[in-house]
Amino acid sequence: MWRAAVVAKVVAASSLASMLAFFLVPLFRRLHLFVENYRGWPVVRPLGVVLPIAISAGLLTTLGLAHPAGVDPAVFVGVAWGFALMGIVDDALGDRSVGGLAGHLAALRQGRLTTGSVKAVIGPLLGFWAALRLGMEGAPAVLGALLIAVAANFFNLLDTRPGRALKVFIAAASVGFAFSVGAGSWRIWAAIVPPVLVLLLLDLREAGMIGDTGSNVLGGLIGLTFVINFSWPAQLGILVVLAAATIASEKWSFSAAIEGVPVLKWLDELGRRSRLEPMGGTRKG
Repeated sequence: MWRAAVVAKVVAASSLASMLAFFLVPLFRRLHLFVENYRGWPVVRPLGVVLPIAISAGLLTTLGLAHPAGVDPAVFVGVAWGFALMGIVDDALGDRSVGGLAGHLAALRQGRLTTGSVKAVIGPLLGFWAALRLGMEGAPAVLGALLIAVAANFFNLLDTRPGRALKVFIAAASVGFAFSVGAGSWRIWAAIVPPVLVLLLLDLREAGMIGDTGSNVLGGLIGLTFVINFSWPAQLGILVVLAAATIASEKWSFSAAIEGVPVLKWLDELGRRSRLEPMGGTRKG
């Protein structure tokens, strides 16, 4: 019974916090926090800040209670806020003329410190902190740290079309749940799912953009969940796939690859505004 009560409280608290997103859209408009999306339309950013707020609100209801597999909710809160703060800095100060691993390395060679370079250092450190909090040490902790950091960067690369990063996040979580070795952290996801669904709706309608703030959090959380629920060989396999995809993105566009596969193209565009559909009041002024 207590488990059902905890889940109910988590869902209620996180759902309430998720509603902040609907209030943030007009607030961000008044503050003129606009960026151009892939169509050249101005949308507000970063709605992804809702994620750490909602997750924290949901998990605060379970403080002091035992959790499955000994998972400390503070790890999820720390990862969410850590990657969110890095994303906020990137959204506010990031140089959009510098992109990809090669671009950031080239900037470093020229003596320029980019926000991407800072994330490349802080991301693994945050992942290592999470691994230590989970009781890991040695090689498993390093593997976990890398998986969390690389996953965060991968989801950042996905966020170039409305809803794409959020859809992949939901798909990855579903596959992870189906193939995980135990209950692990999944009950904690009662605090994660509500804000993700709210943001998916807003992102698809192009009412706002989750930005690096949101995509970093999505990747960090899915990486953390895989570290908790999967064996080290599975973690290594996922890390290799994500690293290979990240390297491939330096030469090939994810959007072009998706558009070349009809089923993926249909899933990617599902729920998104038509190119002919007007924005309906999201423009500046």
